[in-house]
Amino acid sequence: PAIRFADQAIEAGDHPSEAYATQAIIALRQQHPDEALTLAQQAIAKDARNAAAYRIVATVYGDRGDLEGEYQARLGEMKAASDDEFYTISVFHFLIDKVGDYYKALEVAKQLVVATPDNASALAQVGYFHSLIGEYEQAVDYFNQAIAREPQNPEFYGKRGLARSLEEQGLTEAAVAAYKNASALAPRASQ
Repeated sequence: PAIRFADQAIEAGDHPSEAYATQAIIALRQQHPDEALTLAQQAIAKDARNAAAYRIVATVYGDRGDLEGEYQARLGEMKAASDDEFYTISVFHFLIDKVGDYYKALEVAKQLVVATPDNASALAQVGYFHSLIGEYEQAVDYFNQAIAREPQNPEFYGKRGLARSLEEQGLTEAAVAAYKNASALAPRASQ
């Protein structure tokens, strides 16, 4: 039924990008990656803001071992939905987990901050990447900027946030205070 509705939508010109993306998802699930790639590319051609279509392209390229193709698709995904962490985080996972390029992840995160300056999660990502490369003072600055925008977010305070960077600088009392803030905001979360 979904394929039939997608076909009808394409014929009618009713959200064809979404219809092509739906068909691409189905093709991918049915183990037809070439067809999925073609359909996802058609979705992008109809609407370059279709982040789901970029994700499908990235998945196909990733499964093929095409790192450059996957990277470009992940960047497209992030650009298409720069205000949606579900999509933006995938480029960071790719750069950190698949390629191991913390410096590139930092560069891309900074670009995201420029594009969305009030995005607290993007600021925290920049802080996290600074901490991964040992730039703890810069990390603290970005975590504090994120906290200023979302003071109730426990992730910005805990072990992947402010506390770790303070601890690495030997600022134990400040780190303990940050851990306590994280714990108070999310008492059940493992910090």
